Amino acid sequence: PNSGIRHKGKYKGLVEPKTLTADGLASGLDHLKELGITHVQLMPVFDFDSVDESYEAAENYNWGYDPYHWMVPEGSYSDHPSQAKDRIIGFKQMILAFHQAGIGVIMDLVLNHFSENRFQELVYLYPNELFRTWPDGSFSNGSGCGNEVASEKKVARQLMIQTVLYWVKNFHIDGFRFDLMGLMDLETLEKIKLAVDSIHPNIYLYGEGWTGGATPMDEQHLAVKTNIHKIKGVGVFNDDFRDAVKGHVFASQQGGFINGESHCRPSVQFGIAGAVYHPQIDYPQVNYSDGSWAVEPTQGINYISCHDNLTLWDKINLVQPGLPEEEKIKIHKMGLTILLLSQGVPFLHSGVEMLRSKFQRENSYKDGDAINQIDWHRKLKYKDVFTYLQKLIALRKAHPAFQCQTGNQIRTLLYFLNDLPPHILAFELSPHANGDEWRRILLVVNSSPETFNMVLPNEEWYMVLESYIWYEGKPFRQPQLTLEGRDCVMLYAR
Repeated sequence: PNSGIRHKGKYKGLVEPKTLTADGLASGLDHLKELGITHVQLMPVFDFDSVDESYEAAENYNWGYDPYHWMVPEGSYSDHPSQAKDRIIGFKQMILAFHQAGIGVIMDLVLNHFSENRFQELVYLYPNELFRTWPDGSFSNGSGCGNEVASEKKVARQLMIQTVLYWVKNFHIDGFRFDLMGLMDLETLEKIKLAVDSIHPNIYLYGEGWTGGATPMDEQHLAVKTNIHKIKGVGVFNDDFRDAVKGHVFASQQGGFINGESHCRPSVQFGIAGAVYHPQIDYPQVNYSDGSWAVEPTQGINYISCHDNLTLWDKINLVQPGLPEEEKIKIHKMGLTILLLSQGVPFLHSGVEMLRSKFQRENSYKDGDAINQIDWHRKLKYKDVFTYLQKLIALRKAHPAFQCQTGNQIRTLLYFLNDLPPHILAFELSPHANGDEWRRILLVVNSSPETFNMVLPNEEWYMVLESYIWYEGKPFRQPQLTLEGRDCVMLYAR
């Protein structure tokens, strides 16, 4: 209610211009522009089963991971669901407004299963062409939602390809996030990649590189993260990095590196290198991967939180509930710093810039706005966090050193300082990494609450970041660097 947006919960509301919070700050689309992000990933906006569109006002709530029609815009987000034209035009106007704002639109597509009602209808229509079965003829459930689409079968494969092309050609979608992409077979995913590349080479495909349960399909043929090196240009969410930074996603009180857990450093380094092979990473110590699975850094999606599970702020509060809030905010900023200054593709959960909370609810897919809404008062209350992330994004955009394009670049230009205590994360990018104007860049992170001293390489250093305060290249001539507890320091040499 404090968003200042008139068409809340609608396609229109997502792109209303010049909206202000009750505190007079930019909200909605202008907020995203102010933050500086490049793309938005929309949760399901295809027609899903759980929300009754016959109500003009939403009387029930669901995220929509129960597909009914893959190639129909969801009606509950339009002003008049009973009018087909209204949902189509509203969707297109939303995409256009994002594009005019310089923001790309990525669509969350759930191609791995159908809702229970749709599944029963499609089994009746196509008894053998759409769904996987076990040898005894029973339907498999690798999605955890009652069924799984047999992407390797001709009818299912063609339907998947046509679905993606429908959204690209008719709505100018810029990319797709595939839910449980690990259930898709590699050949189908490769055919989708070739099909979209023929229209525009910059349409980005990525997804979850795992399944939601057992599947009869041989894993060597599936688009799980360990196989993603077989398809150039398709990305995978890096859960090794996620759980290393903040703690295991399914263990609410287990912390990660930002909470001072020093054994997590190799897995954090794995993400900093964009999940490509790097000779300094101790792979046997990485969370879930015996080795690198990305060939190029565009294949590694680094993230700490997303719509699923706890928000980052809720996780920090559960792991270290007794800490003063100012110390928790340092931990939060530390996580954002590591995320935005890593190689690969950084992914942010909406609201992380204002310490978004879901009241420690993990699976809030049907909990309604009371839990899932963005409380815009938090933008004013935690304006410092918003500004900090805004500057991190601007720094990343301005410096190609953080955007290396190939695995060879990362192996050549990224150097980890591993002769430090395990609660200290430090790396250098040099010389003039990826054509950067700065010759050397040094980032040091202290996840311990204790002060740490380290000797710096002999160089004319300039301070960029210290104690979460930004500096415009302040000369730093001391031979020793002192890091306060839970602090990040960045220096550069010209």
